[in-house]
Amino acid sequence: MRNFCNSKRRILQTALGCLFAVFCFESMCAQQLRNEEFGTVYYEPNLYKTKYKALNGSPYLDEAFTAARINDRDETHFVRFDAVEGVVEVQLAEDRVIALDNSIPYTITLLNGTDQVYETHEYINPKGDKVSTFLQVVHSSENYTLFVRENKKYFKEVKAQGYAAAEPAGFKKTQAQFYIRDKRSASGSAVPLPGKSKEFREFFENDAGRMKSYIKANKLSISESEDLIAIFDYYFGR
Repeated sequence: MRNFCNSKRRILQTALGCLFAVFCFESMCAQQLRNEEFGTVYYEPNLYKTKYKALNGSPYLDEAFTAARINDRDETHFVRFDAVEGVVEVQLAEDRVIALDNSIPYTITLLNGTDQVYETHEYINPKGDKVSTFLQVVHSSENYTLFVRENKKYFKEVKAQGYAAAEPAGFKKTQAQFYIRDKRSASGSAVPLPGKSKEFREFFENDAGRMKSYIKANKLSISESEDLIAIFDYYFGR
């Protein structure tokens, strides 16, 4: 009887061991597939601290990772936005993150109650180069989408000179940049909006005069998102 019980116990232990091994293998495979969805080059979340050697701030809009939905995937991921490099990081494990490839179209919806939506897009920079980055959706209509990109810049350490005090290396916010994407355009690229009034009016080419009158009559600012929505609603509704 004792031998029978011992034999039964060994069989049960073996079966449980096999089930556990299968579960671990499937979990590892699933994790590997999830990781490889976004690439295979990983790094530690605090890499920026040694890369920049900055004492003040971070390159991120928010250093903490935020729950988000990426494209139409049901799975929740945790992301943060590097405003210096212009990339989105996805946390795969406590000690492992990966940067999304900006050349691949991604739509990232934050699940923190703000419903903020970010998209990866191409645009032409002032040098004429095609660049990919993440942009926050401000407003989307039938004819256009208005985006904004919050920017940060890394400043190196400044040593004390004369009466000027020393400044440690760190990160500071710089002026936000608005972008427009004309959905009627075949290129589909986002276009940075000029920040100065004259260049902004010239952006409308043949409609520059009409748009100047509309902006002046309604006392609209080209640095305010709500005013820009009014401007482009009027422009595309002509």
